[in-house]
Amino acid sequence: EVQRDIESSFRGFYTALRRLRDKLGRWSEDVAGGNVYHAPEKVSEEINTMIGPLFPALLSVNVHAPEPRKRELEELKHFILVSIIVISPAAALNQLSKMVYSNCFSIFQRVELAKAVGEAAQHLSRVETRLDSNQMSKQLKNDESCKMAKRIYPPIPVPRKTTTIGLFEGKNTRRWGNAVTHRVNKSEKLFVNLLADVAHLFIASLLTKSEDDHFSFFRDSDPYVSAEVLRSISVVVQCVASNRHIAPVLCENIMPFVLTVVSQHPLPTIRRQCWILAGEVMRSWCGAGPLISYNDASVRPYGGLIYSSSLTFSQEWKSAQRALESTFSLKEDPLSADVAIIVLADLQDIVAATLDFENMKSRAVVPKRIVITTTSGEGV
Repeated sequence: EVQRDIESSFRGFYTALRRLRDKLGRWSEDVAGGNVYHAPEKVSEEINTMIGPLFPALLSVNVHAPEPRKRELEELKHFILVSIIVISPAAALNQLSKMVYSNCFSIFQRVELAKAVGEAAQHLSRVETRLDSNQMSKQLKNDESCKMAKRIYPPIPVPRKTTTIGLFEGKNTRRWGNAVTHRVNKSEKLFVNLLADVAHLFIASLLTKSEDDHFSFFRDSDPYVSAEVLRSISVVVQCVASNRHIAPVLCENIMPFVLTVVSQHPLPTIRRQCWILAGEVMRSWCGAGPLISYNDASVRPYGGLIYSSSLTFSQEWKSAQRALESTFSLKEDPLSADVAIIVLADLQDIVAATLDFENMKSRAVVPKRIVITTTSGEGV
């Protein structure tokens, strides 16, 4: 009877939280004084009051059932944990920061919590948000003006007796005519998602002990929770890379912690995982894509040549790169040397690829208009 009640509770939570997750990113319209105001739907108010007792209760539930059903119920339980973080990130992460390093929970439970934080960040990064009401109205007006200004061409008759091979500059072609119109009237492209506003809360919930107890797993012999925490931080950094207004600042603030763990942590497993985190932080900082994909189809690893034209290397980024290289050269660490060499070589490849791309652009020749027309029986 207890197991049946647990199963029905899980399924009820699954249905309710699924509906709330579907409302994320939706905006409602309110009319006041003849003006239309857009505001995001508030979905977190319904579960904020129950987050405090709900997390410990979920972790304390033991499922006893045959293997297929047990696996299904464990997946429902994990879905509920992730959904609560997604729907109400501020309150949920505040509660999780007190539980991830607590001795009141087992290693498996704390690993599950850290993993749920990373999966919630992945989901929030896929939910795009609108701008505020003023900016959104301007955006809509720009879109409408672009639609009105878009030129509509009649069909072009093509005689069969003449074949024309043309190499044109872009703005002289039929296809590029509309592109020129969009470039003239274009507005700044903003990459905004739900994770952008709460990314610092995700990092703070996983690193709260770095301020309170000097990051307690420095003194802990358990590598599992620590490795999962570093892995979840890597996922958050990957997901926030497209939000260029916050990614550089966030990565710059994480780097002192990364350098400390790489150089001082006693466990080689943690040092290896932190070298991977160092590579992800540095790539996200300069604007490159992720180095490793953590089982997410929407986040794919990129090579060093991708986005070479848009990478930015600040003085702080270069200083962090030199600090990582000096840490590797001064600390003899054969157990994590293979990962460190891959990360440092990848960073050097990114810088070299960007320099090569700039040199290639400086030597590029502007294409001219070349037309070759051939008629049946003749060649010109």
